[in-house]
Amino acid sequence: MSFPAATAFYASLLALLFVFLSGRVALIRREEKTGLGTGSERLARAIRAQGNFAEYTPFAVLLIGFVELSALPPVWLVHVLAFTFLTGRLLHAWNVSRSPENYRLRAVAMRFTFFTFISCAGILATKTAMLALGA
Repeated sequence: MSFPAATAFYASLLALLFVFLSGRVALIRREEKTGLGTGSERLARAIRAQGNFAEYTPFAVLLIGFVELSALPPVWLVHVLAFTFLTGRLLHAWNVSRSPENYRLRAVAMRFTFFTFISCAGILATKTAMLALGA
């Protein structure tokens, strides 16, 4: 088993994005003197962007890592999956943070996220079926 370098690279970029989103929440809380709760719409949007990112990212990184470790697809496909996910999360966080929000752009961002999840699930299901059949 080799080190999942592509996954690690994108995980590091996603970690930096999470730090940015978290720092933005902290900054807005400080500016608005809101220790708990959502306070303003601006703070609520920043919290939701951070929260949505935190909900999807760990599972996606795990799936992408499993795909890379499976050695079933070529490494360029791992990069496509990870880049698609990263792009989707960037678009989603940027869009959710805006008011008014562009719902079409938000839908595109979610499609990128779901594409990554469905693609990884399909690749891993194929790999595990092959293993189960002794191929």
